[in-house]
Amino acid sequence: MKRVALLADGWERLITYDWIKGIKNYINNCSERIELDHYNCMGNWNDDAVFNQGEYNIFNLPQLEKYDGIILDVNTMKDKRQWNHLMDIVKQSGVPAVNLGHYIDGFYYVGVDNKKAIRLMMQHLREEHDCNSFRFVGGPVDNKENQERVESFLECIREWGLDEDENTVSYGTFEMSAGQEYFCRMIEEGCSLPDAFVCVNDNIAAGLIYEAQKRRYSVPRDFAVTGFDNLDKAICFIPQITTVSHKRELMGETCMKIFEKIWNNESVEVCHYIEPEISYTESCGCPFSIPIDFRAAAQRNIVEKENRRLFEEKRVTLEAKLVGATEFEEIFIDAGEYFEQLDCDGITLVIDERIMSLGNESDFPVLGFDRKHLKVVYGNNVKSFEESEDFDTYWRRIESEENQDVYMFTPFHYRDKTIGFTILKNGKFLYDNPYFYDIQSLINRVIWETYQRKCYVDANRKLDYLYKRDALTGIYNRMAYFEMAETMVETYQADKKSCLIAFLDCDNFKEINDEQGHDAGDEILKKVGRILAKVCDDKGGAFRFGGDEFVVIYPLESNESSTEIIDELSRQFVQEQIDISIGAHMIDWNDNRPLQEFLNMADQCMYDNKKAKQQ
Repeated sequence: MKRVALLADGWERLITYDWIKGIKNYINNCSERIELDHYNCMGNWNDDAVFNQGEYNIFNLPQLEKYDGIILDVNTMKDKRQWNHLMDIVKQSGVPAVNLGHYIDGFYYVGVDNKKAIRLMMQHLREEHDCNSFRFVGGPVDNKENQERVESFLECIREWGLDEDENTVSYGTFEMSAGQEYFCRMIEEGCSLPDAFVCVNDNIAAGLIYEAQKRRYSVPRDFAVTGFDNLDKAICFIPQITTVSHKRELMGETCMKIFEKIWNNESVEVCHYIEPEISYTESCGCPFSIPIDFRAAAQRNIVEKENRRLFEEKRVTLEAKLVGATEFEEIFIDAGEYFEQLDCDGITLVIDERIMSLGNESDFPVLGFDRKHLKVVYGNNVKSFEESEDFDTYWRRIESEENQDVYMFTPFHYRDKTIGFTILKNGKFLYDNPYFYDIQSLINRVIWETYQRKCYVDANRKLDYLYKRDALTGIYNRMAYFEMAETMVETYQADKKSCLIAFLDCDNFKEINDEQGHDAGDEILKKVGRILAKVCDDKGGAFRFGGDEFVVIYPLESNESSTEIIDELSRQFVQEQIDISIGAHMIDWNDNRPLQEFLNMADQCMYDNKKAKQQ
């Protein structure tokens, strides 16, 4: 069996699933059993580099040296530090790697020939439509595909002897709004319009045309516009946009064909260019050329909107459940059952167990994963905490099944602190609904908020413990007595249980402090605290009332007398050579006198006992 890893940084918050379609097509028609593990993140849309670190850390999860091939879809990565780290771990693995979209030294390359496509488009505009002035409307300056298309544009400008100051390049985003904003800026600044706008993608081309039409310009009468990517919006737009087909599915298949040759020890070329397929149509001045079945397009749009609506309804229902969840197990079960409603073959939730044990926030890793702490809390044969198991053990069992499946790993994290990940098996719903990030981030947020809430409650509990505990003896203090004692007695009486209240005072304690020092006195108090805690155990309560005075409240079973408890205390004090006077009173379950009255009676009894010793 062969294993291939796809390391992908999604576009904005969407998953590009076309590569996987092509890879899956190849796998389904291949005699070799192949598993595809898709390590997916969304680290390029957020300007917070710390948050993005948490996304990109998923690339540190796979043990890449155990794979037979690696595919990279990371053209959208902006963080140079993350980029360099990724390149290092892929190269160190020694596994053959293919990069999609642009060439990286040391890797194989599969992609549309960006430079050739732009050159052919520029030549067409110049030779067929007599265009002599151009503007290139680009995407992010650090995007590799954008850079290749810019380079080809500038090479044409220079070869034709055109002025680079007039035939300029601009940079922005890949969004439709970038085209609108660029055209607005040109008009507001009084710039002369070129014969043609060459746009880096169809989104920008559509935005530019739309803004131009709002301002009463006509394309292609006033200027030509071209795009790239062959999106539906290019085909259905008015005018239809001249564009280049990306052929992502073919690129995915080509990656697998490269690996097949490598596995068979055949020679393989480094660069594999997908021949650009340019559709010259209305926006550049050519006749309408891409047939459109408008009813089919409308049907696709209707189905897509309905699927999106249903998807959103399910997501909102999930959110309502998760918001009401108070325990981690509820969250995991609700999330798992949600995915069972979607078109996929299962979901696995893997969590750092220190989330559940309320470990310190600083314990969670920033680089890599603490695999010894990774627990499968929901998945195949795992539906509860009682069934949870170590991730590595679980995953070895899954892989032993040797099915030709696609597994997508997506991170859970808080900022740069990694807390786990999901594993989606054969997520077929992503073909038509690539909004996985919305679900992932929802579950991620609820897990972390639950962790923080529980940490807050736990911290308050610990503070309350410290507030009510005597620092020297470890038993309850006087403040705790006044907060707890009355409720304890009322609870026993409600259960029809009588109880004992005892007042204890160390004998000759002042003399011990004066003659042997306060350390000796403290040791006696500590011993008294240990004896009282041991006798009370999980029943009743022991309180240091002040100085060398102590109070005990203890529930009595039907066959248990107060004398037995006092005798046991006395025996242990004698054994520890502690001189102490004890006074006790039994509170009957139906005696409703104030607690202070019983305490006074126990105190008086203690005083009488102490006085009797002195005679």
